[in-house]
Amino acid sequence: MNGRRQIRRQIAWIDKRSAHAFKHAEIQSVGEAVAHYRAERKHLEIKLESLEAARLRKKAERYGLYSFPTQEVYIPNDEGGSGYAYFLPQQKEQLYRMVADARFAYRKKWVDLLSPIMTIIISLIALAVSIIALYRS
Repeated sequence: MNGRRQIRRQIAWIDKRSAHAFKHAEIQSVGEAVAHYRAERKHLEIKLESLEAARLRKKAERYGLYSFPTQEVYIPNDEGGSGYAYFLPQQKEQLYRMVADARFAYRKKWVDLLSPIMTIIISLIALAVSIIALYRS
């Protein structure tokens, strides 16, 4: 969670810094500043997307779902030049839906399992109360 939060803060900082830089940039350097801004922001967005994909993959595996193949992106300026894996938007949406359905099915299974047991317990308590009431009167 800290990694995602830190990357979001870095993106906000880049947005704030670049807005200030665009105001004070000369006409010739605006294109260069925009290109630099986009490259920095894109790098952080891919990192954030990769962390969110890993989180979603863990959540899906917790419910026994197999995740979809991910897209690989290689960023050479990164620490060690490693690649990042992330989901396409359609895949992410479908996986979120599958996780929600699996979570619902898991809870429904427990409710279906416990409701007859709770019915028997409540019936026994009601029977005990009625027997006690009959003996007191």
